[in-house]
Amino acid sequence: VRGAACRAAPTEAAQAAVRRSAARFSVPHTLVLESKRPSDWGGNGLRRKAENAPAVSSRAPLSRTSATPLGLLDRAADFATFDSFRASDAPPPPSASKPSASAPSSRRVSDAPSLASTMAAAHVSRATTNAAVRHIEGAALRKQHESSSEARSKAQAPSRPSHASSTLSLRKPTVATRAPPPEARKQLYDVNWREKQERLYTRWVNFSLSSSTAGGADVAEGACARQLGAVAALEAWRAEASIRRGALKLARNFPLGKTLGRIEAAVAEGSLRLRESPDLLADVGLRANFCNMLLCVNPLWLRPALEVVLGEMVLMPNGPLDSAALRRAVEQRVLGESGALASPAEAVVMRAHTLRATVQLVVFLDAAKSAKLLGESDPCLFDVTARIKSTKAMLQLFAKDFVSAGGGDLARHVAQLGHTLTASQSALDEFNFGVENLAVDMRDGIRLSALIRRLGAAACVRSGGPPGAAASLDLEKELRVPAPSRLQKLHNVKVALSTLVAAGAPPAPMELEARGVVDGDCTVTLNVLWRVVAHFELPRLLQPAALKAELARLRAEGGNGRHAAELKDDFDELDGSLEYLLDDERLALLLSWARLAVAPFGVPVRNLSTSFADGRALCFAVHRYAPWLLGREQVSGTVATLEAGLAKRENEAERDALSSGRWVQTYDMHATDEEYKAAREGERANWRLLASAVRELGGMPTLIAAADAVGTVPDEKMVVMACAFLFARLHEVAREARAATTLQTSVRVHAQGAIKMRSDRPKLADAVRAHAAVGVQSAWR
Repeated sequence: VRGAACRAAPTEAAQAAVRRSAARFSVPHTLVLESKRPSDWGGNGLRRKAENAPAVSSRAPLSRTSATPLGLLDRAADFATFDSFRASDAPPPPSASKPSASAPSSRRVSDAPSLASTMAAAHVSRATTNAAVRHIEGAALRKQHESSSEARSKAQAPSRPSHASSTLSLRKPTVATRAPPPEARKQLYDVNWREKQERLYTRWVNFSLSSSTAGGADVAEGACARQLGAVAALEAWRAEASIRRGALKLARNFPLGKTLGRIEAAVAEGSLRLRESPDLLADVGLRANFCNMLLCVNPLWLRPALEVVLGEMVLMPNGPLDSAALRRAVEQRVLGESGALASPAEAVVMRAHTLRATVQLVVFLDAAKSAKLLGESDPCLFDVTARIKSTKAMLQLFAKDFVSAGGGDLARHVAQLGHTLTASQSALDEFNFGVENLAVDMRDGIRLSALIRRLGAAACVRSGGPPGAAASLDLEKELRVPAPSRLQKLHNVKVALSTLVAAGAPPAPMELEARGVVDGDCTVTLNVLWRVVAHFELPRLLQPAALKAELARLRAEGGNGRHAAELKDDFDELDGSLEYLLDDERLALLLSWARLAVAPFGVPVRNLSTSFADGRALCFAVHRYAPWLLGREQVSGTVATLEAGLAKRENEAERDALSSGRWVQTYDMHATDEEYKAAREGERANWRLLASAVRELGGMPTLIAAADAVGTVPDEKMVVMACAFLFARLHEVAREARAATTLQTSVRVHAQGAIKMRSDRPKLADAVRAHAAVGVQSAWR
């Protein structure tokens, strides 16, 4: 069209139209070409920028030049068209395919002929001229109204058939994004690694420091999970029996046994007596005060003390903190039933019994606290809300209110009998070691020091170190509690780190680590805690001899040899952060154990991260060792099983097509969104099932939750710690179960032999009698 218009003869009507259109507007701008906006021209296109320039009036004289008229017209139209397309982000019209080769190098209107003279010289038709005018007017209006640029461009821009102005819009697919299979979840970097490790170490620290929380009253559930509710019945009975055995051994051996005997003799001789008026046994108010005084002691300590002094078990049906059961035991067994005394002689005997039991109780509590009868946990001896903070103050309060005046200083009298009261409760003992925010709660260094002291003392006991090695780790005298200032916090953290290095851990820049922990740097805190775990916990849980023995037993089991032979050594490379403190042997043995334990169930275990993402591996490991806790049918299907089922169906469909002689087609089977959603819910159900089984097992924390593994990559340190705790606990439970099975089998065999002998006894007696008769008859003959 444009070429035909150029070849047409000029007419007066066309020139008049150009003059009328040019009189309505002026171009007070300069056209500048910039290569900053991509367009259909290829690469970086040309962007026009407006600059101030002399206006082109309609009265300017028409001049004819040799410049290409169509090229300049194209550039003017392109300027307007480009601005009209800026609002909708559409490419410029195809008319601006390339600038004319004959156009001058300077692209300024002031150096070029006027628009009117150029169009008149080119003999452009009326339609082309009106289109150019409308383009320029539309561009000016859109610059004034940027807020409604898209609507105005549609209303004012011409609709030329050869220049379609369409806008490309991108839309998201309506199909939901499918979750990848577990092995495809492996990433090079997990952006949530810090949050996962924070939750991991928070659970582990609360488990390790659980029983050192405030003693006896309301204890936080997260900080006392091991001792209160998370221990199974067998674990609780074993702990009670161990404490009871240790208490009896402490009370009967020298020197405490001799001191308790001297106290009983002193009471029998009458050198120590209770007041007869007011009578403690008959006065209701004094009885209540006496019970409240004894109940100031932590129930965890008071129960074994009462059992030693009274010589009988104290039943606590509502748990280890059942203060009501302890109050009944004190009222009935220490004070006696109120009003049950029939004669003065019985009252004298009962008062002597109460005095002896009370003094022996306080002395035993002092000795048990000094000997750490309850283990390295060593909870508080007294309740934090009580006024009594030492055994000496408790004995003095008892003497002041209930003992006769001739007794004197009862604590000094007990010291003369052979025992000095030294147990007292400090601010460090009453410190709440529960952790909620890892970066904040570790800043004062108190929890970190207590953690290192406890784990170090336990390691010394296991390794058979010298008797004073564990006592040397007592940091109570070196710590500053409370630590409100930065200098005191730095001091506590440095004490903890120096103790860690002295225990044999690899050295690290102490000053930098101490400042990072005090400043709340979570990354530095996580690194310090991993050093503690790698030096104390993992060597205790992952003993190479136990791992090798368990692997040999699993390989030797019937029915598992086939699965063990099919396993290949295709372990994924472990993260380097796990190898800088650990032996490769331990990790390789742990991974081999996990593979062999779940091999009969068809769960592939290739690494210590994504292979445990759906929870099936750990659930089947628990089922392998403790099937009474977790049944195989309880494990739910996951994304991995769904993908495996789809692949199996595709293979079967292709095999059927080949066997039937049909054309081989590509079978691409996809699961529905509901199936993927159900598979994700199955993974969460597996982790909840595992947490329930761990609570039933007891003796280990729940380190991995569903949010740490479902739909993401499980952290390798988290998986290593969870597998290590699970192996140690399951190995212990399996040994006990096998021992119990052996004992039961031997008892059954012995019982069956006894029953058989008992059934054959009449026949044997008849044979003996017949033999005797034959002998007698032969001799007679």
